[in-house]
Amino acid sequence: MNVRFRFGLIMREAWCNKGVGLDRVGRVEEAAVAFQKAIKAKPAYVEGWTNLASVLIRLGKDEETLEFLTHAAAAFPNHPEIAVQFGNALRRAGRLDEAVAALRRAVERRPEYAEAYNNLGVALHDAGMLDQAEAALRKSIELKPDYPDPHWNLSLLLLHRGDYHGGWLEYEWRRHLKEDSLGQRNFPQPPWSGGPLTGRRVLVMCEQGLGDTLQFIRFARVLAERGAKVIVECQPRLANLLKRVEGIEKIVARGEPLPPFDCHVRLMSIAGILGIVPESIPSSAGYIQMDAGAVSALTVIGQAPGAGGDNDLMVTRLLATNQITVAAAGLTGTYYDNVDFTGNAVTRVDSTLDFNWSSGTAPVTGIAASQFSAEWAGQIVATTTGAYTIGTTADDGVMLYVDGKLLISALAGGKIAGV
Repeated sequence: MNVRFRFGLIMREAWCNKGVGLDRVGRVEEAAVAFQKAIKAKPAYVEGWTNLASVLIRLGKDEETLEFLTHAAAAFPNHPEIAVQFGNALRRAGRLDEAVAALRRAVERRPEYAEAYNNLGVALHDAGMLDQAEAALRKSIELKPDYPDPHWNLSLLLLHRGDYHGGWLEYEWRRHLKEDSLGQRNFPQPPWSGGPLTGRRVLVMCEQGLGDTLQFIRFARVLAERGAKVIVECQPRLANLLKRVEGIEKIVARGEPLPPFDCHVRLMSIAGILGIVPESIPSSAGYIQMDAGAVSALTVIGQAPGAGGDNDLMVTRLLATNQITVAAAGLTGTYYDNVDFTGNAVTRVDSTLDFNWSSGTAPVTGIAASQFSAEWAGQIVATTTGAYTIGTTADDGVMLYVDGKLLISALAGGKIAGV
């Protein structure tokens, strides 16, 4: 009896340790297999379940993860780590009430669990329960002050609520996140923190997504108006486009050698340093000057299914094989409460068309989750000369026009990819 038990113990830990090692070097698929073998060797081995759930999430297998964690939550009803993972999987699936309930169970079972309070705060924020979300995030920070995730999530909540002073302060915690796009860059030059800029060469480092850069690059002109010589290091795909932004003296694509500079600042930090609130956001039109020869009108029309259908993926993304950028803030989306593009409509600007609307999730407030249609229109900018392929991957039908010419017509429904 003792020999068999020890053998089983060694096997489960060996497989789990192997999975951790494989995961650490990026061999995630193999790590998943190892964790599955650890669970098989000892089904009650909780660490195997939690590790397998983590790698399934990173592999993007959301449906499989949710199914797996549903079984795990039933097998380990009193385990807080399982409850957190289950709650997060439910949140990603849009089942917010269930997510909040699962995450509340986690903090009830372990009141000092800072990570659980952080995830509970995110779920509550998504569910629109802002007061409770803020309380959960602040509790997470109280329990673990140096934990960056709740600071980051609190920044998004405070900015959402209009507390720009507090929001910008907490936003600086993004540089401590594992996902920080810039990482730790150590320059001998000092960071700019709001002092005089006259005659100084300021390196502005773009970060996060392309849309973030396009929105916040407006602050380059503000620095130039304060006397700075603005050098912008940006994502390579935006280098040609940003050369047309007023106030920028030099553009450097990330990865290229940097010119001399006197101080540096992250692009997304400028608003906080300047104390920006909605009333002081630079809003003059046309801060990105377009090359008239590179601009085309774009119209995308999408259609959701009829009642009872699964609108899990209506329009996922626009595909391009070369450098291409959506002009201005994005495309103007008009969402209709039927499949005929008529009647009641809600309009908003979408910076990207990359949606995954699971069944039961409304595309926008005021429009039902099923039997809706949408149309996006605007301009796209070719940032370099060359041949382009523009297309869509969609479910339930899509049409694409460029300069009034119909390129894709597939409103019949079904999963499609068109170019």
